[in-house]
Amino acid sequence: RYAEFRPEDEGHWLLHGHIHDLWAVNGRMINVGFDAWGEPISIARIAALMKRGLRFQKALDAPLESEFQSSER
Repeated sequence: RYAEFRPEDEGHWLLHGHIHDLWAVNGRMINVGFDAWGEPISIARIAALMKRGLRFQKALDAPLESEFQSSER
């Protein structure tokens, strides 16, 4: 739907929100909306997701912020 408005896939990550669907990470797309995570998502959490290269994660199944902080040490 609305393919003419989609950005060209050049291999970069795409951050967006409010997608009307229940996933948090899908390929190189990260839904940064509150509805996906149940809380505001931090820059550190986004960076950790990119570093881990997650490919699919359902909304609200995401680890808590404290899990990202402890795994980074």
